[in-house]
Amino acid sequence: MTASSPTRIVALALAGALVAASLAEAAPAAAAPPRPNTFCAGTADINAALITSAVNLGSCAIQSRRIVLMRSDGKSGPAVDVPPPGRTIGNETLTTSGEYSLRVTNNDGMVSVTTEVPGAVRTLAPATDAACGEGAYNLEGGRWTRTLKWFYNSASAGRAGLSASATLADIRAGNTNMSTGQNNCGYATGTFSSTGAYQGTTSRYANINSSAQCTGNFPDGQNTDSWGPFDSSAAGTLAVTCYTYSGGAMTESDTYFGSNVGMVDSFPASCSGKYDLQSVSTHEWGHAFGLAHETSGTAEVMYPYSYPCALRRHLGKGDYNGMNSMY
Repeated sequence: MTASSPTRIVALALAGALVAASLAEAAPAAAAPPRPNTFCAGTADINAALITSAVNLGSCAIQSRRIVLMRSDGKSGPAVDVPPPGRTIGNETLTTSGEYSLRVTNNDGMVSVTTEVPGAVRTLAPATDAACGEGAYNLEGGRWTRTLKWFYNSASAGRAGLSASATLADIRAGNTNMSTGQNNCGYATGTFSSTGAYQGTTSRYANINSSAQCTGNFPDGQNTDSWGPFDSSAAGTLAVTCYTYSGGAMTESDTYFGSNVGMVDSFPASCSGKYDLQSVSTHEWGHAFGLAHETSGTAEVMYPYSYPCALRRHLGKGDYNGMNSMY
C-alpha cells in the first residue's frame, strides 16, 4: 500500500580594608542560592518545557494550575491540570503532522512531566509485511484491571456530517481491534484479558475542548467518546485522548474526534485529505488501554502519524506485543 505524506542559557564586591593574604586563608566563596522556578508564582498556565525536573508542591504550589505542551508551530498543544496525589493524567493529541504527548504525575507532592513531540516522519511502508516485522512498543504506565465501560455521544456525529450508526460501528471496531488483538500476522486473537464494553449513548461530551486540552472536569467518572470541532489553536488535530491512572490502574479515558478535519467512515472513490475513522479510533483505543507511541515502526497502529487515504486498522507485531504484555 502506498500513501501520501502526512499532514505532521562573577562579580565579587569587597567592603572594608584589604587584609594581607598571610593573615588568614581566604574563605571559600558562598554557593549561589538556587534559582526559584519562575513558574511557581501566579495563576497562569505553565509551559511544560519549563518543568525539567520534579517539582515539590510544598515549595512550589502549582496544585490548581494547568500545564501546557507548546506545539512546534507556536500554538498551545495538549494540556492537563496538575492531578491529585498518587495520580497521573495524560493527553495524547494526534495531528496531521504527528502526535503530541503530555503526561503529568503527582507522586505524593512531587510533580513530574513527560512530553513527546513529533520527530521526523518516515515513509509509510506496505502494511501487510512491515507491521508484522515491527516488534517494538512503549507503555504509558497504566492498564485496566476491570472492563473499560464506555459511552458514545452519538448525536455529536452530526457535527462531522456522519451518521451515528456508521461512526459507532467504526469506533466499536477500533475498540475490538485493539482489545482482541486483530492482526494480519497470524497471531491468536481474543486472548488478551482486556475488555471494552459499549454502554450506550450519552448526552455527555468528552472532557476535552476544541483547543485539544483536557478540561478541568476530567475525570468525571465516565469514559466518553464524542465529536467536536478543533479551532485554529489546534489546527491539524485529528483526535485527542485524555486518560488517568493511579497505582498503575487506569480509571478513566475520554476521546474527542475532530468533526472538521476530514474524518470519514469510508473513503470516497477519489480520496484526498481524508482520514479513516476506524484507523484513528484503533490508535486512540491503544492509548485508552495503555499503549504509548512507538516511532521505529512506521506501519504499527501506535506510530504517531496518521496518513490520509490510508488504512491501519489491524495491530502490528509491536502493538500486539504491547497489549499482550499488559493483558
